[in-house]
Amino acid sequence: MTSIIYKINNNDLITYISSDTWNKFAAENSGGRILEDHILNKEIWSFITDLETAEIYKMVVDRVRVTKKNVYLPFRCDAPECRRFFVMEIAKPKKNVVLFNSVIKKTEYRLPVKLLEEKTERSSEFLKVCSWCKKIEIPHDKSWVEVEEAVIQMELYKLKKLPMMTHSICPVCNEKLMKEIG
Repeated sequence: MTSIIYKINNNDLITYISSDTWNKFAAENSGGRILEDHILNKEIWSFITDLETAEIYKMVVDRVRVTKKNVYLPFRCDAPECRRFFVMEIAKPKKNVVLFNSVIKKTEYRLPVKLLEEKTERSSEFLKVCSWCKKIEIPHDKSWVEVEEAVIQMELYKLKKLPMMTHSICPVCNEKLMKEIG
């Protein structure tokens, strides 16, 4: 089972990554900006662009530091041609370190989804994607659906340019996370 590990110190700086699995995963997901050389000794929060997602992670890290109890968070990391289901363990194994261990539990392959391709030309519009389950918000009714369903419902491929994507959290994942860190 693939395990991607990183550690942060008391100043929230990334001090360690499992180089082999981290760099391989980043390269497979067009993550050049998150290769080892670009992230070590940088604050973890600088890599989480959505404020809501960052605040939830900060709450989790604070809880782990105070209670010294591990937290387990399910999440997805999608690529255009697959969905990957992870469980992230956030643990405090040593005095000045918080450990993040993300294990891939399942991968589902699908036809590539252009909306998820990094090099796709984008408009100035935004779609919200849940940071955990990767569902997309349908703006007119505030429902959250899988990316393939969002493409159909919103007729996205009829647009000249696809919208950019921004991260948020759907109500279902928010409730689950609040129970876990409560």
